[in-house]
Amino acid sequence: MSNQEIINIPIENLATKGFCFLWILNSQMHIGYECMNKWGYEVVDQLTWIKTKNNKIHISHGFYFLHSSETCLVGYKCQPNQYV
Repeated sequence: MSNQEIINIPIENLATKGFCFLWILNSQMHIGYECMNKWGYEVVDQLTWIKTKNNKIHISHGFYFLHSSETCLVGYKCQPNQYV
């Protein structure tokens, strides 16, 4: 799917309150924030997975630099005047 097709998935219709977890490529971080915003979620945190292989940090190719991690954006949505 293209980035625009993913952004256009009507995730915002699934829930009025809760969390959304979105794995995103480091080079596409701005697209992740755009998705969360369009879907009605505020990014409240990030999870970072450090890739390992044979108990050592695994370094793979990135767009500009070598990478050893993947990122998951954590979004939260709630109605006004509601809390966790």
